[in-house]
Amino acid sequence: MKKALSVILFISVLLVLAGLALVQARYKVATTEELENNCYSKSGEYFEAQRSLGLIVQDKALFAVRLESENNFSPPGGHIEPGETPVEALKREYGEELRVKPSVGEKDLYKVECELLENNTKLRTYYYTVDGWTGTLQPKASTETKWVDSTYIASGSTDTELAQALTYLKSDNLVN
Repeated sequence: MKKALSVILFISVLLVLAGLALVQARYKVATTEELENNCYSKSGEYFEAQRSLGLIVQDKALFAVRLESENNFSPPGGHIEPGETPVEALKREYGEELRVKPSVGEKDLYKVECELLENNTKLRTYYYTVDGWTGTLQPKASTETKWVDSTYIASGSTDTELAQALTYLKSDNLVN
């Protein structure tokens, strides 16, 4: 009798866990679809994290940086602080990383991408084209820079944002 109750209890626990996993999977799919369909229109409070990245393209190549604290190259930019617009964040990040003020505004918005990360964090990334700036590009001594094209994705030295930016730019024939 005890053995039968133990088996029933064990099966019940497995069924409950399977049900929770199914609910979680359905929630994640619904949230992913919602993000894809309403990415730009959602308010900033909806997202746990937002980034603003600036794309400098010259001679069919994209400018990329690797900060001292990072393992991979990415487009210049970074996280949007509370109360900042994406353009304000991009200008601040360019000042911090490259010591220039980019000539960028809402008209320069290239793409907006939303994604649901593995930990269910909702992330929105703004990609802006940067055609000019005030000052001279002077990355910090500990920051590496390079020009990359879509073939660089295979190197394994790109972060998600750089790979995505290169994919977008390649599909629009802006980089090789």
